[in-house]
This record gives sequence, C-alpha cells and structure tokens, in this order.
Amino acid sequence: MPVRSDISRLKISLTKKLIRWWSADTLTKIPLTIFVVTSLCFSLLMKPTLIFGTGGLIGASDLHTQYKSGPPYEGIWLKGDAHMHTNFSDGGPNTVDDRAEQARKNNLDFIIITDHVLPEMSIWGISSSDRKRIDAYYKAVLNAKAAYPDVIILWGFEWTADKKPHILVYGLTANEMEHLNSIGEDVQAVITAVHDASGVTFFAHPSWSGAVYSDLSVLENITGFEGFNYGSMDAFIEVGKEWDRLLMAGKHYVMIGNSDAHGDEKAGQWGATFVYAPNATEAGIIEGYKRGCVYFSESISSNGTWRPIFRLDFMVNNTWMGQTLLPPLETNEFTARLWINVSIVEGDSKIDTITVVHNGEAMHYFPSLESVNMALFLDIPKVRAPSYFRLVANNTAGKYTASNPVFLGEFVKSEDVIDWSSLVSVVLLIVLLVLGWRVIAVLVKTRKTNHTLGSKPDITRKRMRSPALTSG
Repeated sequence: MPVRSDISRLKISLTKKLIRWWSADTLTKIPLTIFVVTSLCFSLLMKPTLIFGTGGLIGASDLHTQYKSGPPYEGIWLKGDAHMHTNFSDGGPNTVDDRAEQARKNNLDFIIITDHVLPEMSIWGISSSDRKRIDAYYKAVLNAKAAYPDVIILWGFEWTADKKPHILVYGLTANEMEHLNSIGEDVQAVITAVHDASGVTFFAHPSWSGAVYSDLSVLENITGFEGFNYGSMDAFIEVGKEWDRLLMAGKHYVMIGNSDAHGDEKAGQWGATFVYAPNATEAGIIEGYKRGCVYFSESISSNGTWRPIFRLDFMVNNTWMGQTLLPPLETNEFTARLWINVSIVEGDSKIDTITVVHNGEAMHYFPSLESVNMALFLDIPKVRAPSYFRLVANNTAGKYTASNPVFLGEFVKSEDVIDWSSLVSVVLLIVLLVLGWRVIAVLVKTRKTNHTLGSKPDITRKRMRSPALTSG
C-alpha cells in the first residue's frame, strides 16, 4: 500500500513540523492564540455588516449611534431677511437704522445688512481697500444694534467681483474682512477665506448672475445659494434643475430666500427665511445657517406690513431639514416615513399643492388640497441610500414655501467613527491569512522533502555481477 503509506508519513511529518514550530517560541504563540480566539468570539458577537461608502467603512452595529431623531439640537425658530442694501452702497436713501425700523415693523427677528464691497473702487459700492469707509459701515451697524435691541442685526456684505458673481458673506468683523482685500476677484479664494474665519457664504441670485450648474459645482466650502430673490423664485430650485443636480452630486447646499432690498423696497418684503438657531444671538443664527435646518416662505402685504404666509414642518423618520439620517438596516434599504405639516398663517388663501421631491424627481404630488392646514404621514417603501427628500408647497394665490432637504444614508468618515468590530474583523482576517500562509509553506516544504527522499536510488536492490559469473 505505497500511496496510503506516503499519506500517513506526510501527516506525521506535517504534525511534527507544526509541533516544532509551535514549541519553538511559546511566548509568542500563546498570546497569538488568545488574540485570535478573542477576536473571533468578539466578531461573532458583534456580527458586523460592512457598508462601504465614499467616506470610509462603518459597521451596521454602529449605525444607531448616528441616527438623529427629532430636533437636531435645542433651539428656536427665527425669521429674517439676510440680503439688503443701504446708502453705503446702492440702497439709498435707506440708512442702516431705516432697515432696522422696517424689520421691526415687519416683525422680523433678525436682519443682515449686505452692502456691496468690491475689490476696486466703484460708485455703487465700498472698495475693500477703503478701510475708513468699511469702518464707518461697521460702526453704523453697531449703532443700530444699540438702538434696536429687539431686532438681531448682523453686519455682512455682498462681495461683488466685476458685478458677477455676487457672494453674500455673513459672520465676519471689519478686521476679519480686511485680509480679503489682497484676494481681488478670486471667488473661490474669498469663499475659502470666509470659511476659515468661521463665516458663511451664499451665492446670490444665481439665475440673475447667469450662473449654471458648473459654476456652483466647482466651488468648495460655500454654504449655499439664494433660491428666492427680489420677489421671485430662482429657476435653480425648480424640480430637476441645478439645485437637485448639485444635491445628487453630494453638494449639501443650503437654500435661503431674501428681499435684496434696494431703494424703495423694505426689509422683509416679499418673503422671509426661517432658521432653526441654537439660540437667539448673532452666533446662533450663523450656526443655524451652517446646520441647514432652514426653510423659506413668501410673504403677503397686510396693512402696510409684510407677513410670511406659511409655516412648515418637514421630517423623514423624525429627522429634520438639513440633517442626515443613517438608516439602521443592514440592507441599507428601508421605508421612509415623511411627516409633512404645512399651514397658512397669513391671508385668506388656502394650500393648493404639496410636492415631495426625491432625488430630483417629483415623487408625490398632492393637488387641489383647498385647506389652511395639511398634516400628512407618507410612507415610501424600499428607499435606498444615499438620497434625499425635499418639499415645495403652493397656495391658491401662487405663493410658495420650500424646505431644505433631509439627507438619507450619508456615509460617515472613517475618522469620525471608530468601528472596533470592523477593525477587529480586518485584523482577524490578516491573522488568518498569515497563519494560512504558514501552514501552506510547511505543507509545501514537507512534500518537497518527501519527494526528495522517494527519488533516491535504492542501491540495496542492485547487485553487482561477480567477475566469475561474468566470465563464465
């Protein structure tokens, strides 16, 4: 039975090899054994499902820690107008105090003064190099804050490079703005400098500026854009247009709406942006813009004042506008429950239509509602991430309100979440590969040794003929 005998010898040889290898360095092998067994038990206990995304990998067991439900933070809804001009640029004869008085009359919680600041001298704006004029503008805003304590007044400006594009800048001081003077007309450099100074930037009236998708898609660190300006909705926010394309490309641009008041226009005219701010302060408003829990409502003129028509609540699986929901399902597919609450709070119109936009398409359309309040639960099955939902509603007078998106299934960055179960799984895999390679090496070496022994000539079976027999 030569074949069976060879196999037996191979098994015995392999066993001896492994025993010798194991006993050669016991101090190393025992800790390795404990580590492998512990890692295996831990991995089986956690049962991690790896989800690979653009930002790294996480375990499904960690998804629940990323799930955001209800209000994303403790805060307060504040309504305001964040784009207007005074006699420091092309908004005369209105002074900063005039804008504050208009905000008080229109019951706004905050305003942001945004006179034109240009890289070069101009008759319709302030030169960024004219520090004396910049200081006078900043001081006028400080004085208005003291005179109108019931209105939160922020100093900002509209960075204007050769008229187009225009970038709204919020959250800087006059000193912080001074270093922008050396940047000139490099829009990206301005946006980056403002971001580095913890301010926010918005692309003003993109359609008026002739902007297209590619103009915004290349920008980094910009907060968002104006979807409503000077009394009209920007074409950017129409279903399937530039905003949806940007969102689908992973650009979380926040949409806002403002009056862009000049001359005879008033602060708060035509519409207002609602910002869910951590607190009713300047810093709270800036933080609210950054977090994106924001919606816009057109306004109606009533008794000489302007009042926002709509109030809006919009959540997906208890996750608010501007926030990200990580679905706690291993399949990354789930049922999205939309909570929609739209109310008419000013005027005698009624809600006409509500449109739910999902990934650039009007997924659900509710026409001819004829109600002053609509509260809806809408279940949408088999939603896959990453994606988003946003909402648009119109009244019977043709006015509208629009939410910012709720994002679904954003993949967190690996540096943000340390997934120990997945890390252990990867380490265990590496260890098993090393051990497997070691076993194979021993096996190959043993087979080579056996082959060498079996190929030696068996001299005991060869008999040399004696000379006597040969001669006979």
